[in-house]
Amino acid sequence: MTASPLFSIKNCSFRYGDSEILTELTFDLYPGKFYGLIGPNGSGKSTLINLLMGTHLTNSGKIIFKNKPIESYNRRCLAQHLALVPQDISIGFDFSVYDIVLMGRHPHIPRFQQPSGGDLKSVAEAITLLDIEGIKDRPVTHLSGGEKQRVIVARALAQDTEVLMLDEATSSLDIEHTIQILRILRNRVEKTGKTIIAAVHDLNLAAAFCDELLVLKNKSLCHSGPIRSVLTNELLEEVFSVKGKVCYNDEHPRIEYQMLSS
Repeated sequence: MTASPLFSIKNCSFRYGDSEILTELTFDLYPGKFYGLIGPNGSGKSTLINLLMGTHLTNSGKIIFKNKPIESYNRRCLAQHLALVPQDISIGFDFSVYDIVLMGRHPHIPRFQQPSGGDLKSVAEAITLLDIEGIKDRPVTHLSGGEKQRVIVARALAQDTEVLMLDEATSSLDIEHTIQILRILRNRVEKTGKTIIAAVHDLNLAAAFCDELLVLKNKSLCHSGPIRSVLTNELLEEVFSVKGKVCYNDEHPRIEYQMLSS
């Protein structure tokens, strides 16, 4: 029996003022999958994530989340279902790392009540997963960009939503921590049936960790589907204007880019 879509996007368009950013998007997203959102810079990846999060509303069309229009949910309810790790982080106050991660539990804590033992356990687990125990008492404003990014990922994990979205959220991390986080997310999909939707810059990382790809170009969704059907030599040239070879020597495809001659 096929699962019902978690998201149904129907003929959605979005513009800033007179500028069309996305046009006529129609696709479904299903629970328990790791979706990679790829495309050239300026193709609308961040805008699409904001639409799925309900922070932007479409100019036309509909976004249905769990069989209800996304605009019908209040912010607190959405925060119990959806978490976001943004690309850009701005924290202007000297909250400790621990306090920032604890903020991920706020949508689940009734007003005027203290965090429960379960809330504190979720925070501790997220801090351990992201390997930030050694900095948990430090002010977040004293951290490097990469450390802050790991803290924000920990906050999203502590939020424990059924959907986690990432807007190129590993861009400021070294490769060790990037792979660590992607492995944690892959494990959440496989072990708990969570859904991940991640804008990914590195196509080899997308190929290694994602189940399916959504490809944006020229304001529209030009390709979507399982990795092996979408990630092709032709796609590299069509969408990214680069020549390369997609190799299938093991479980996950790998891209070998053709070097340009001088």
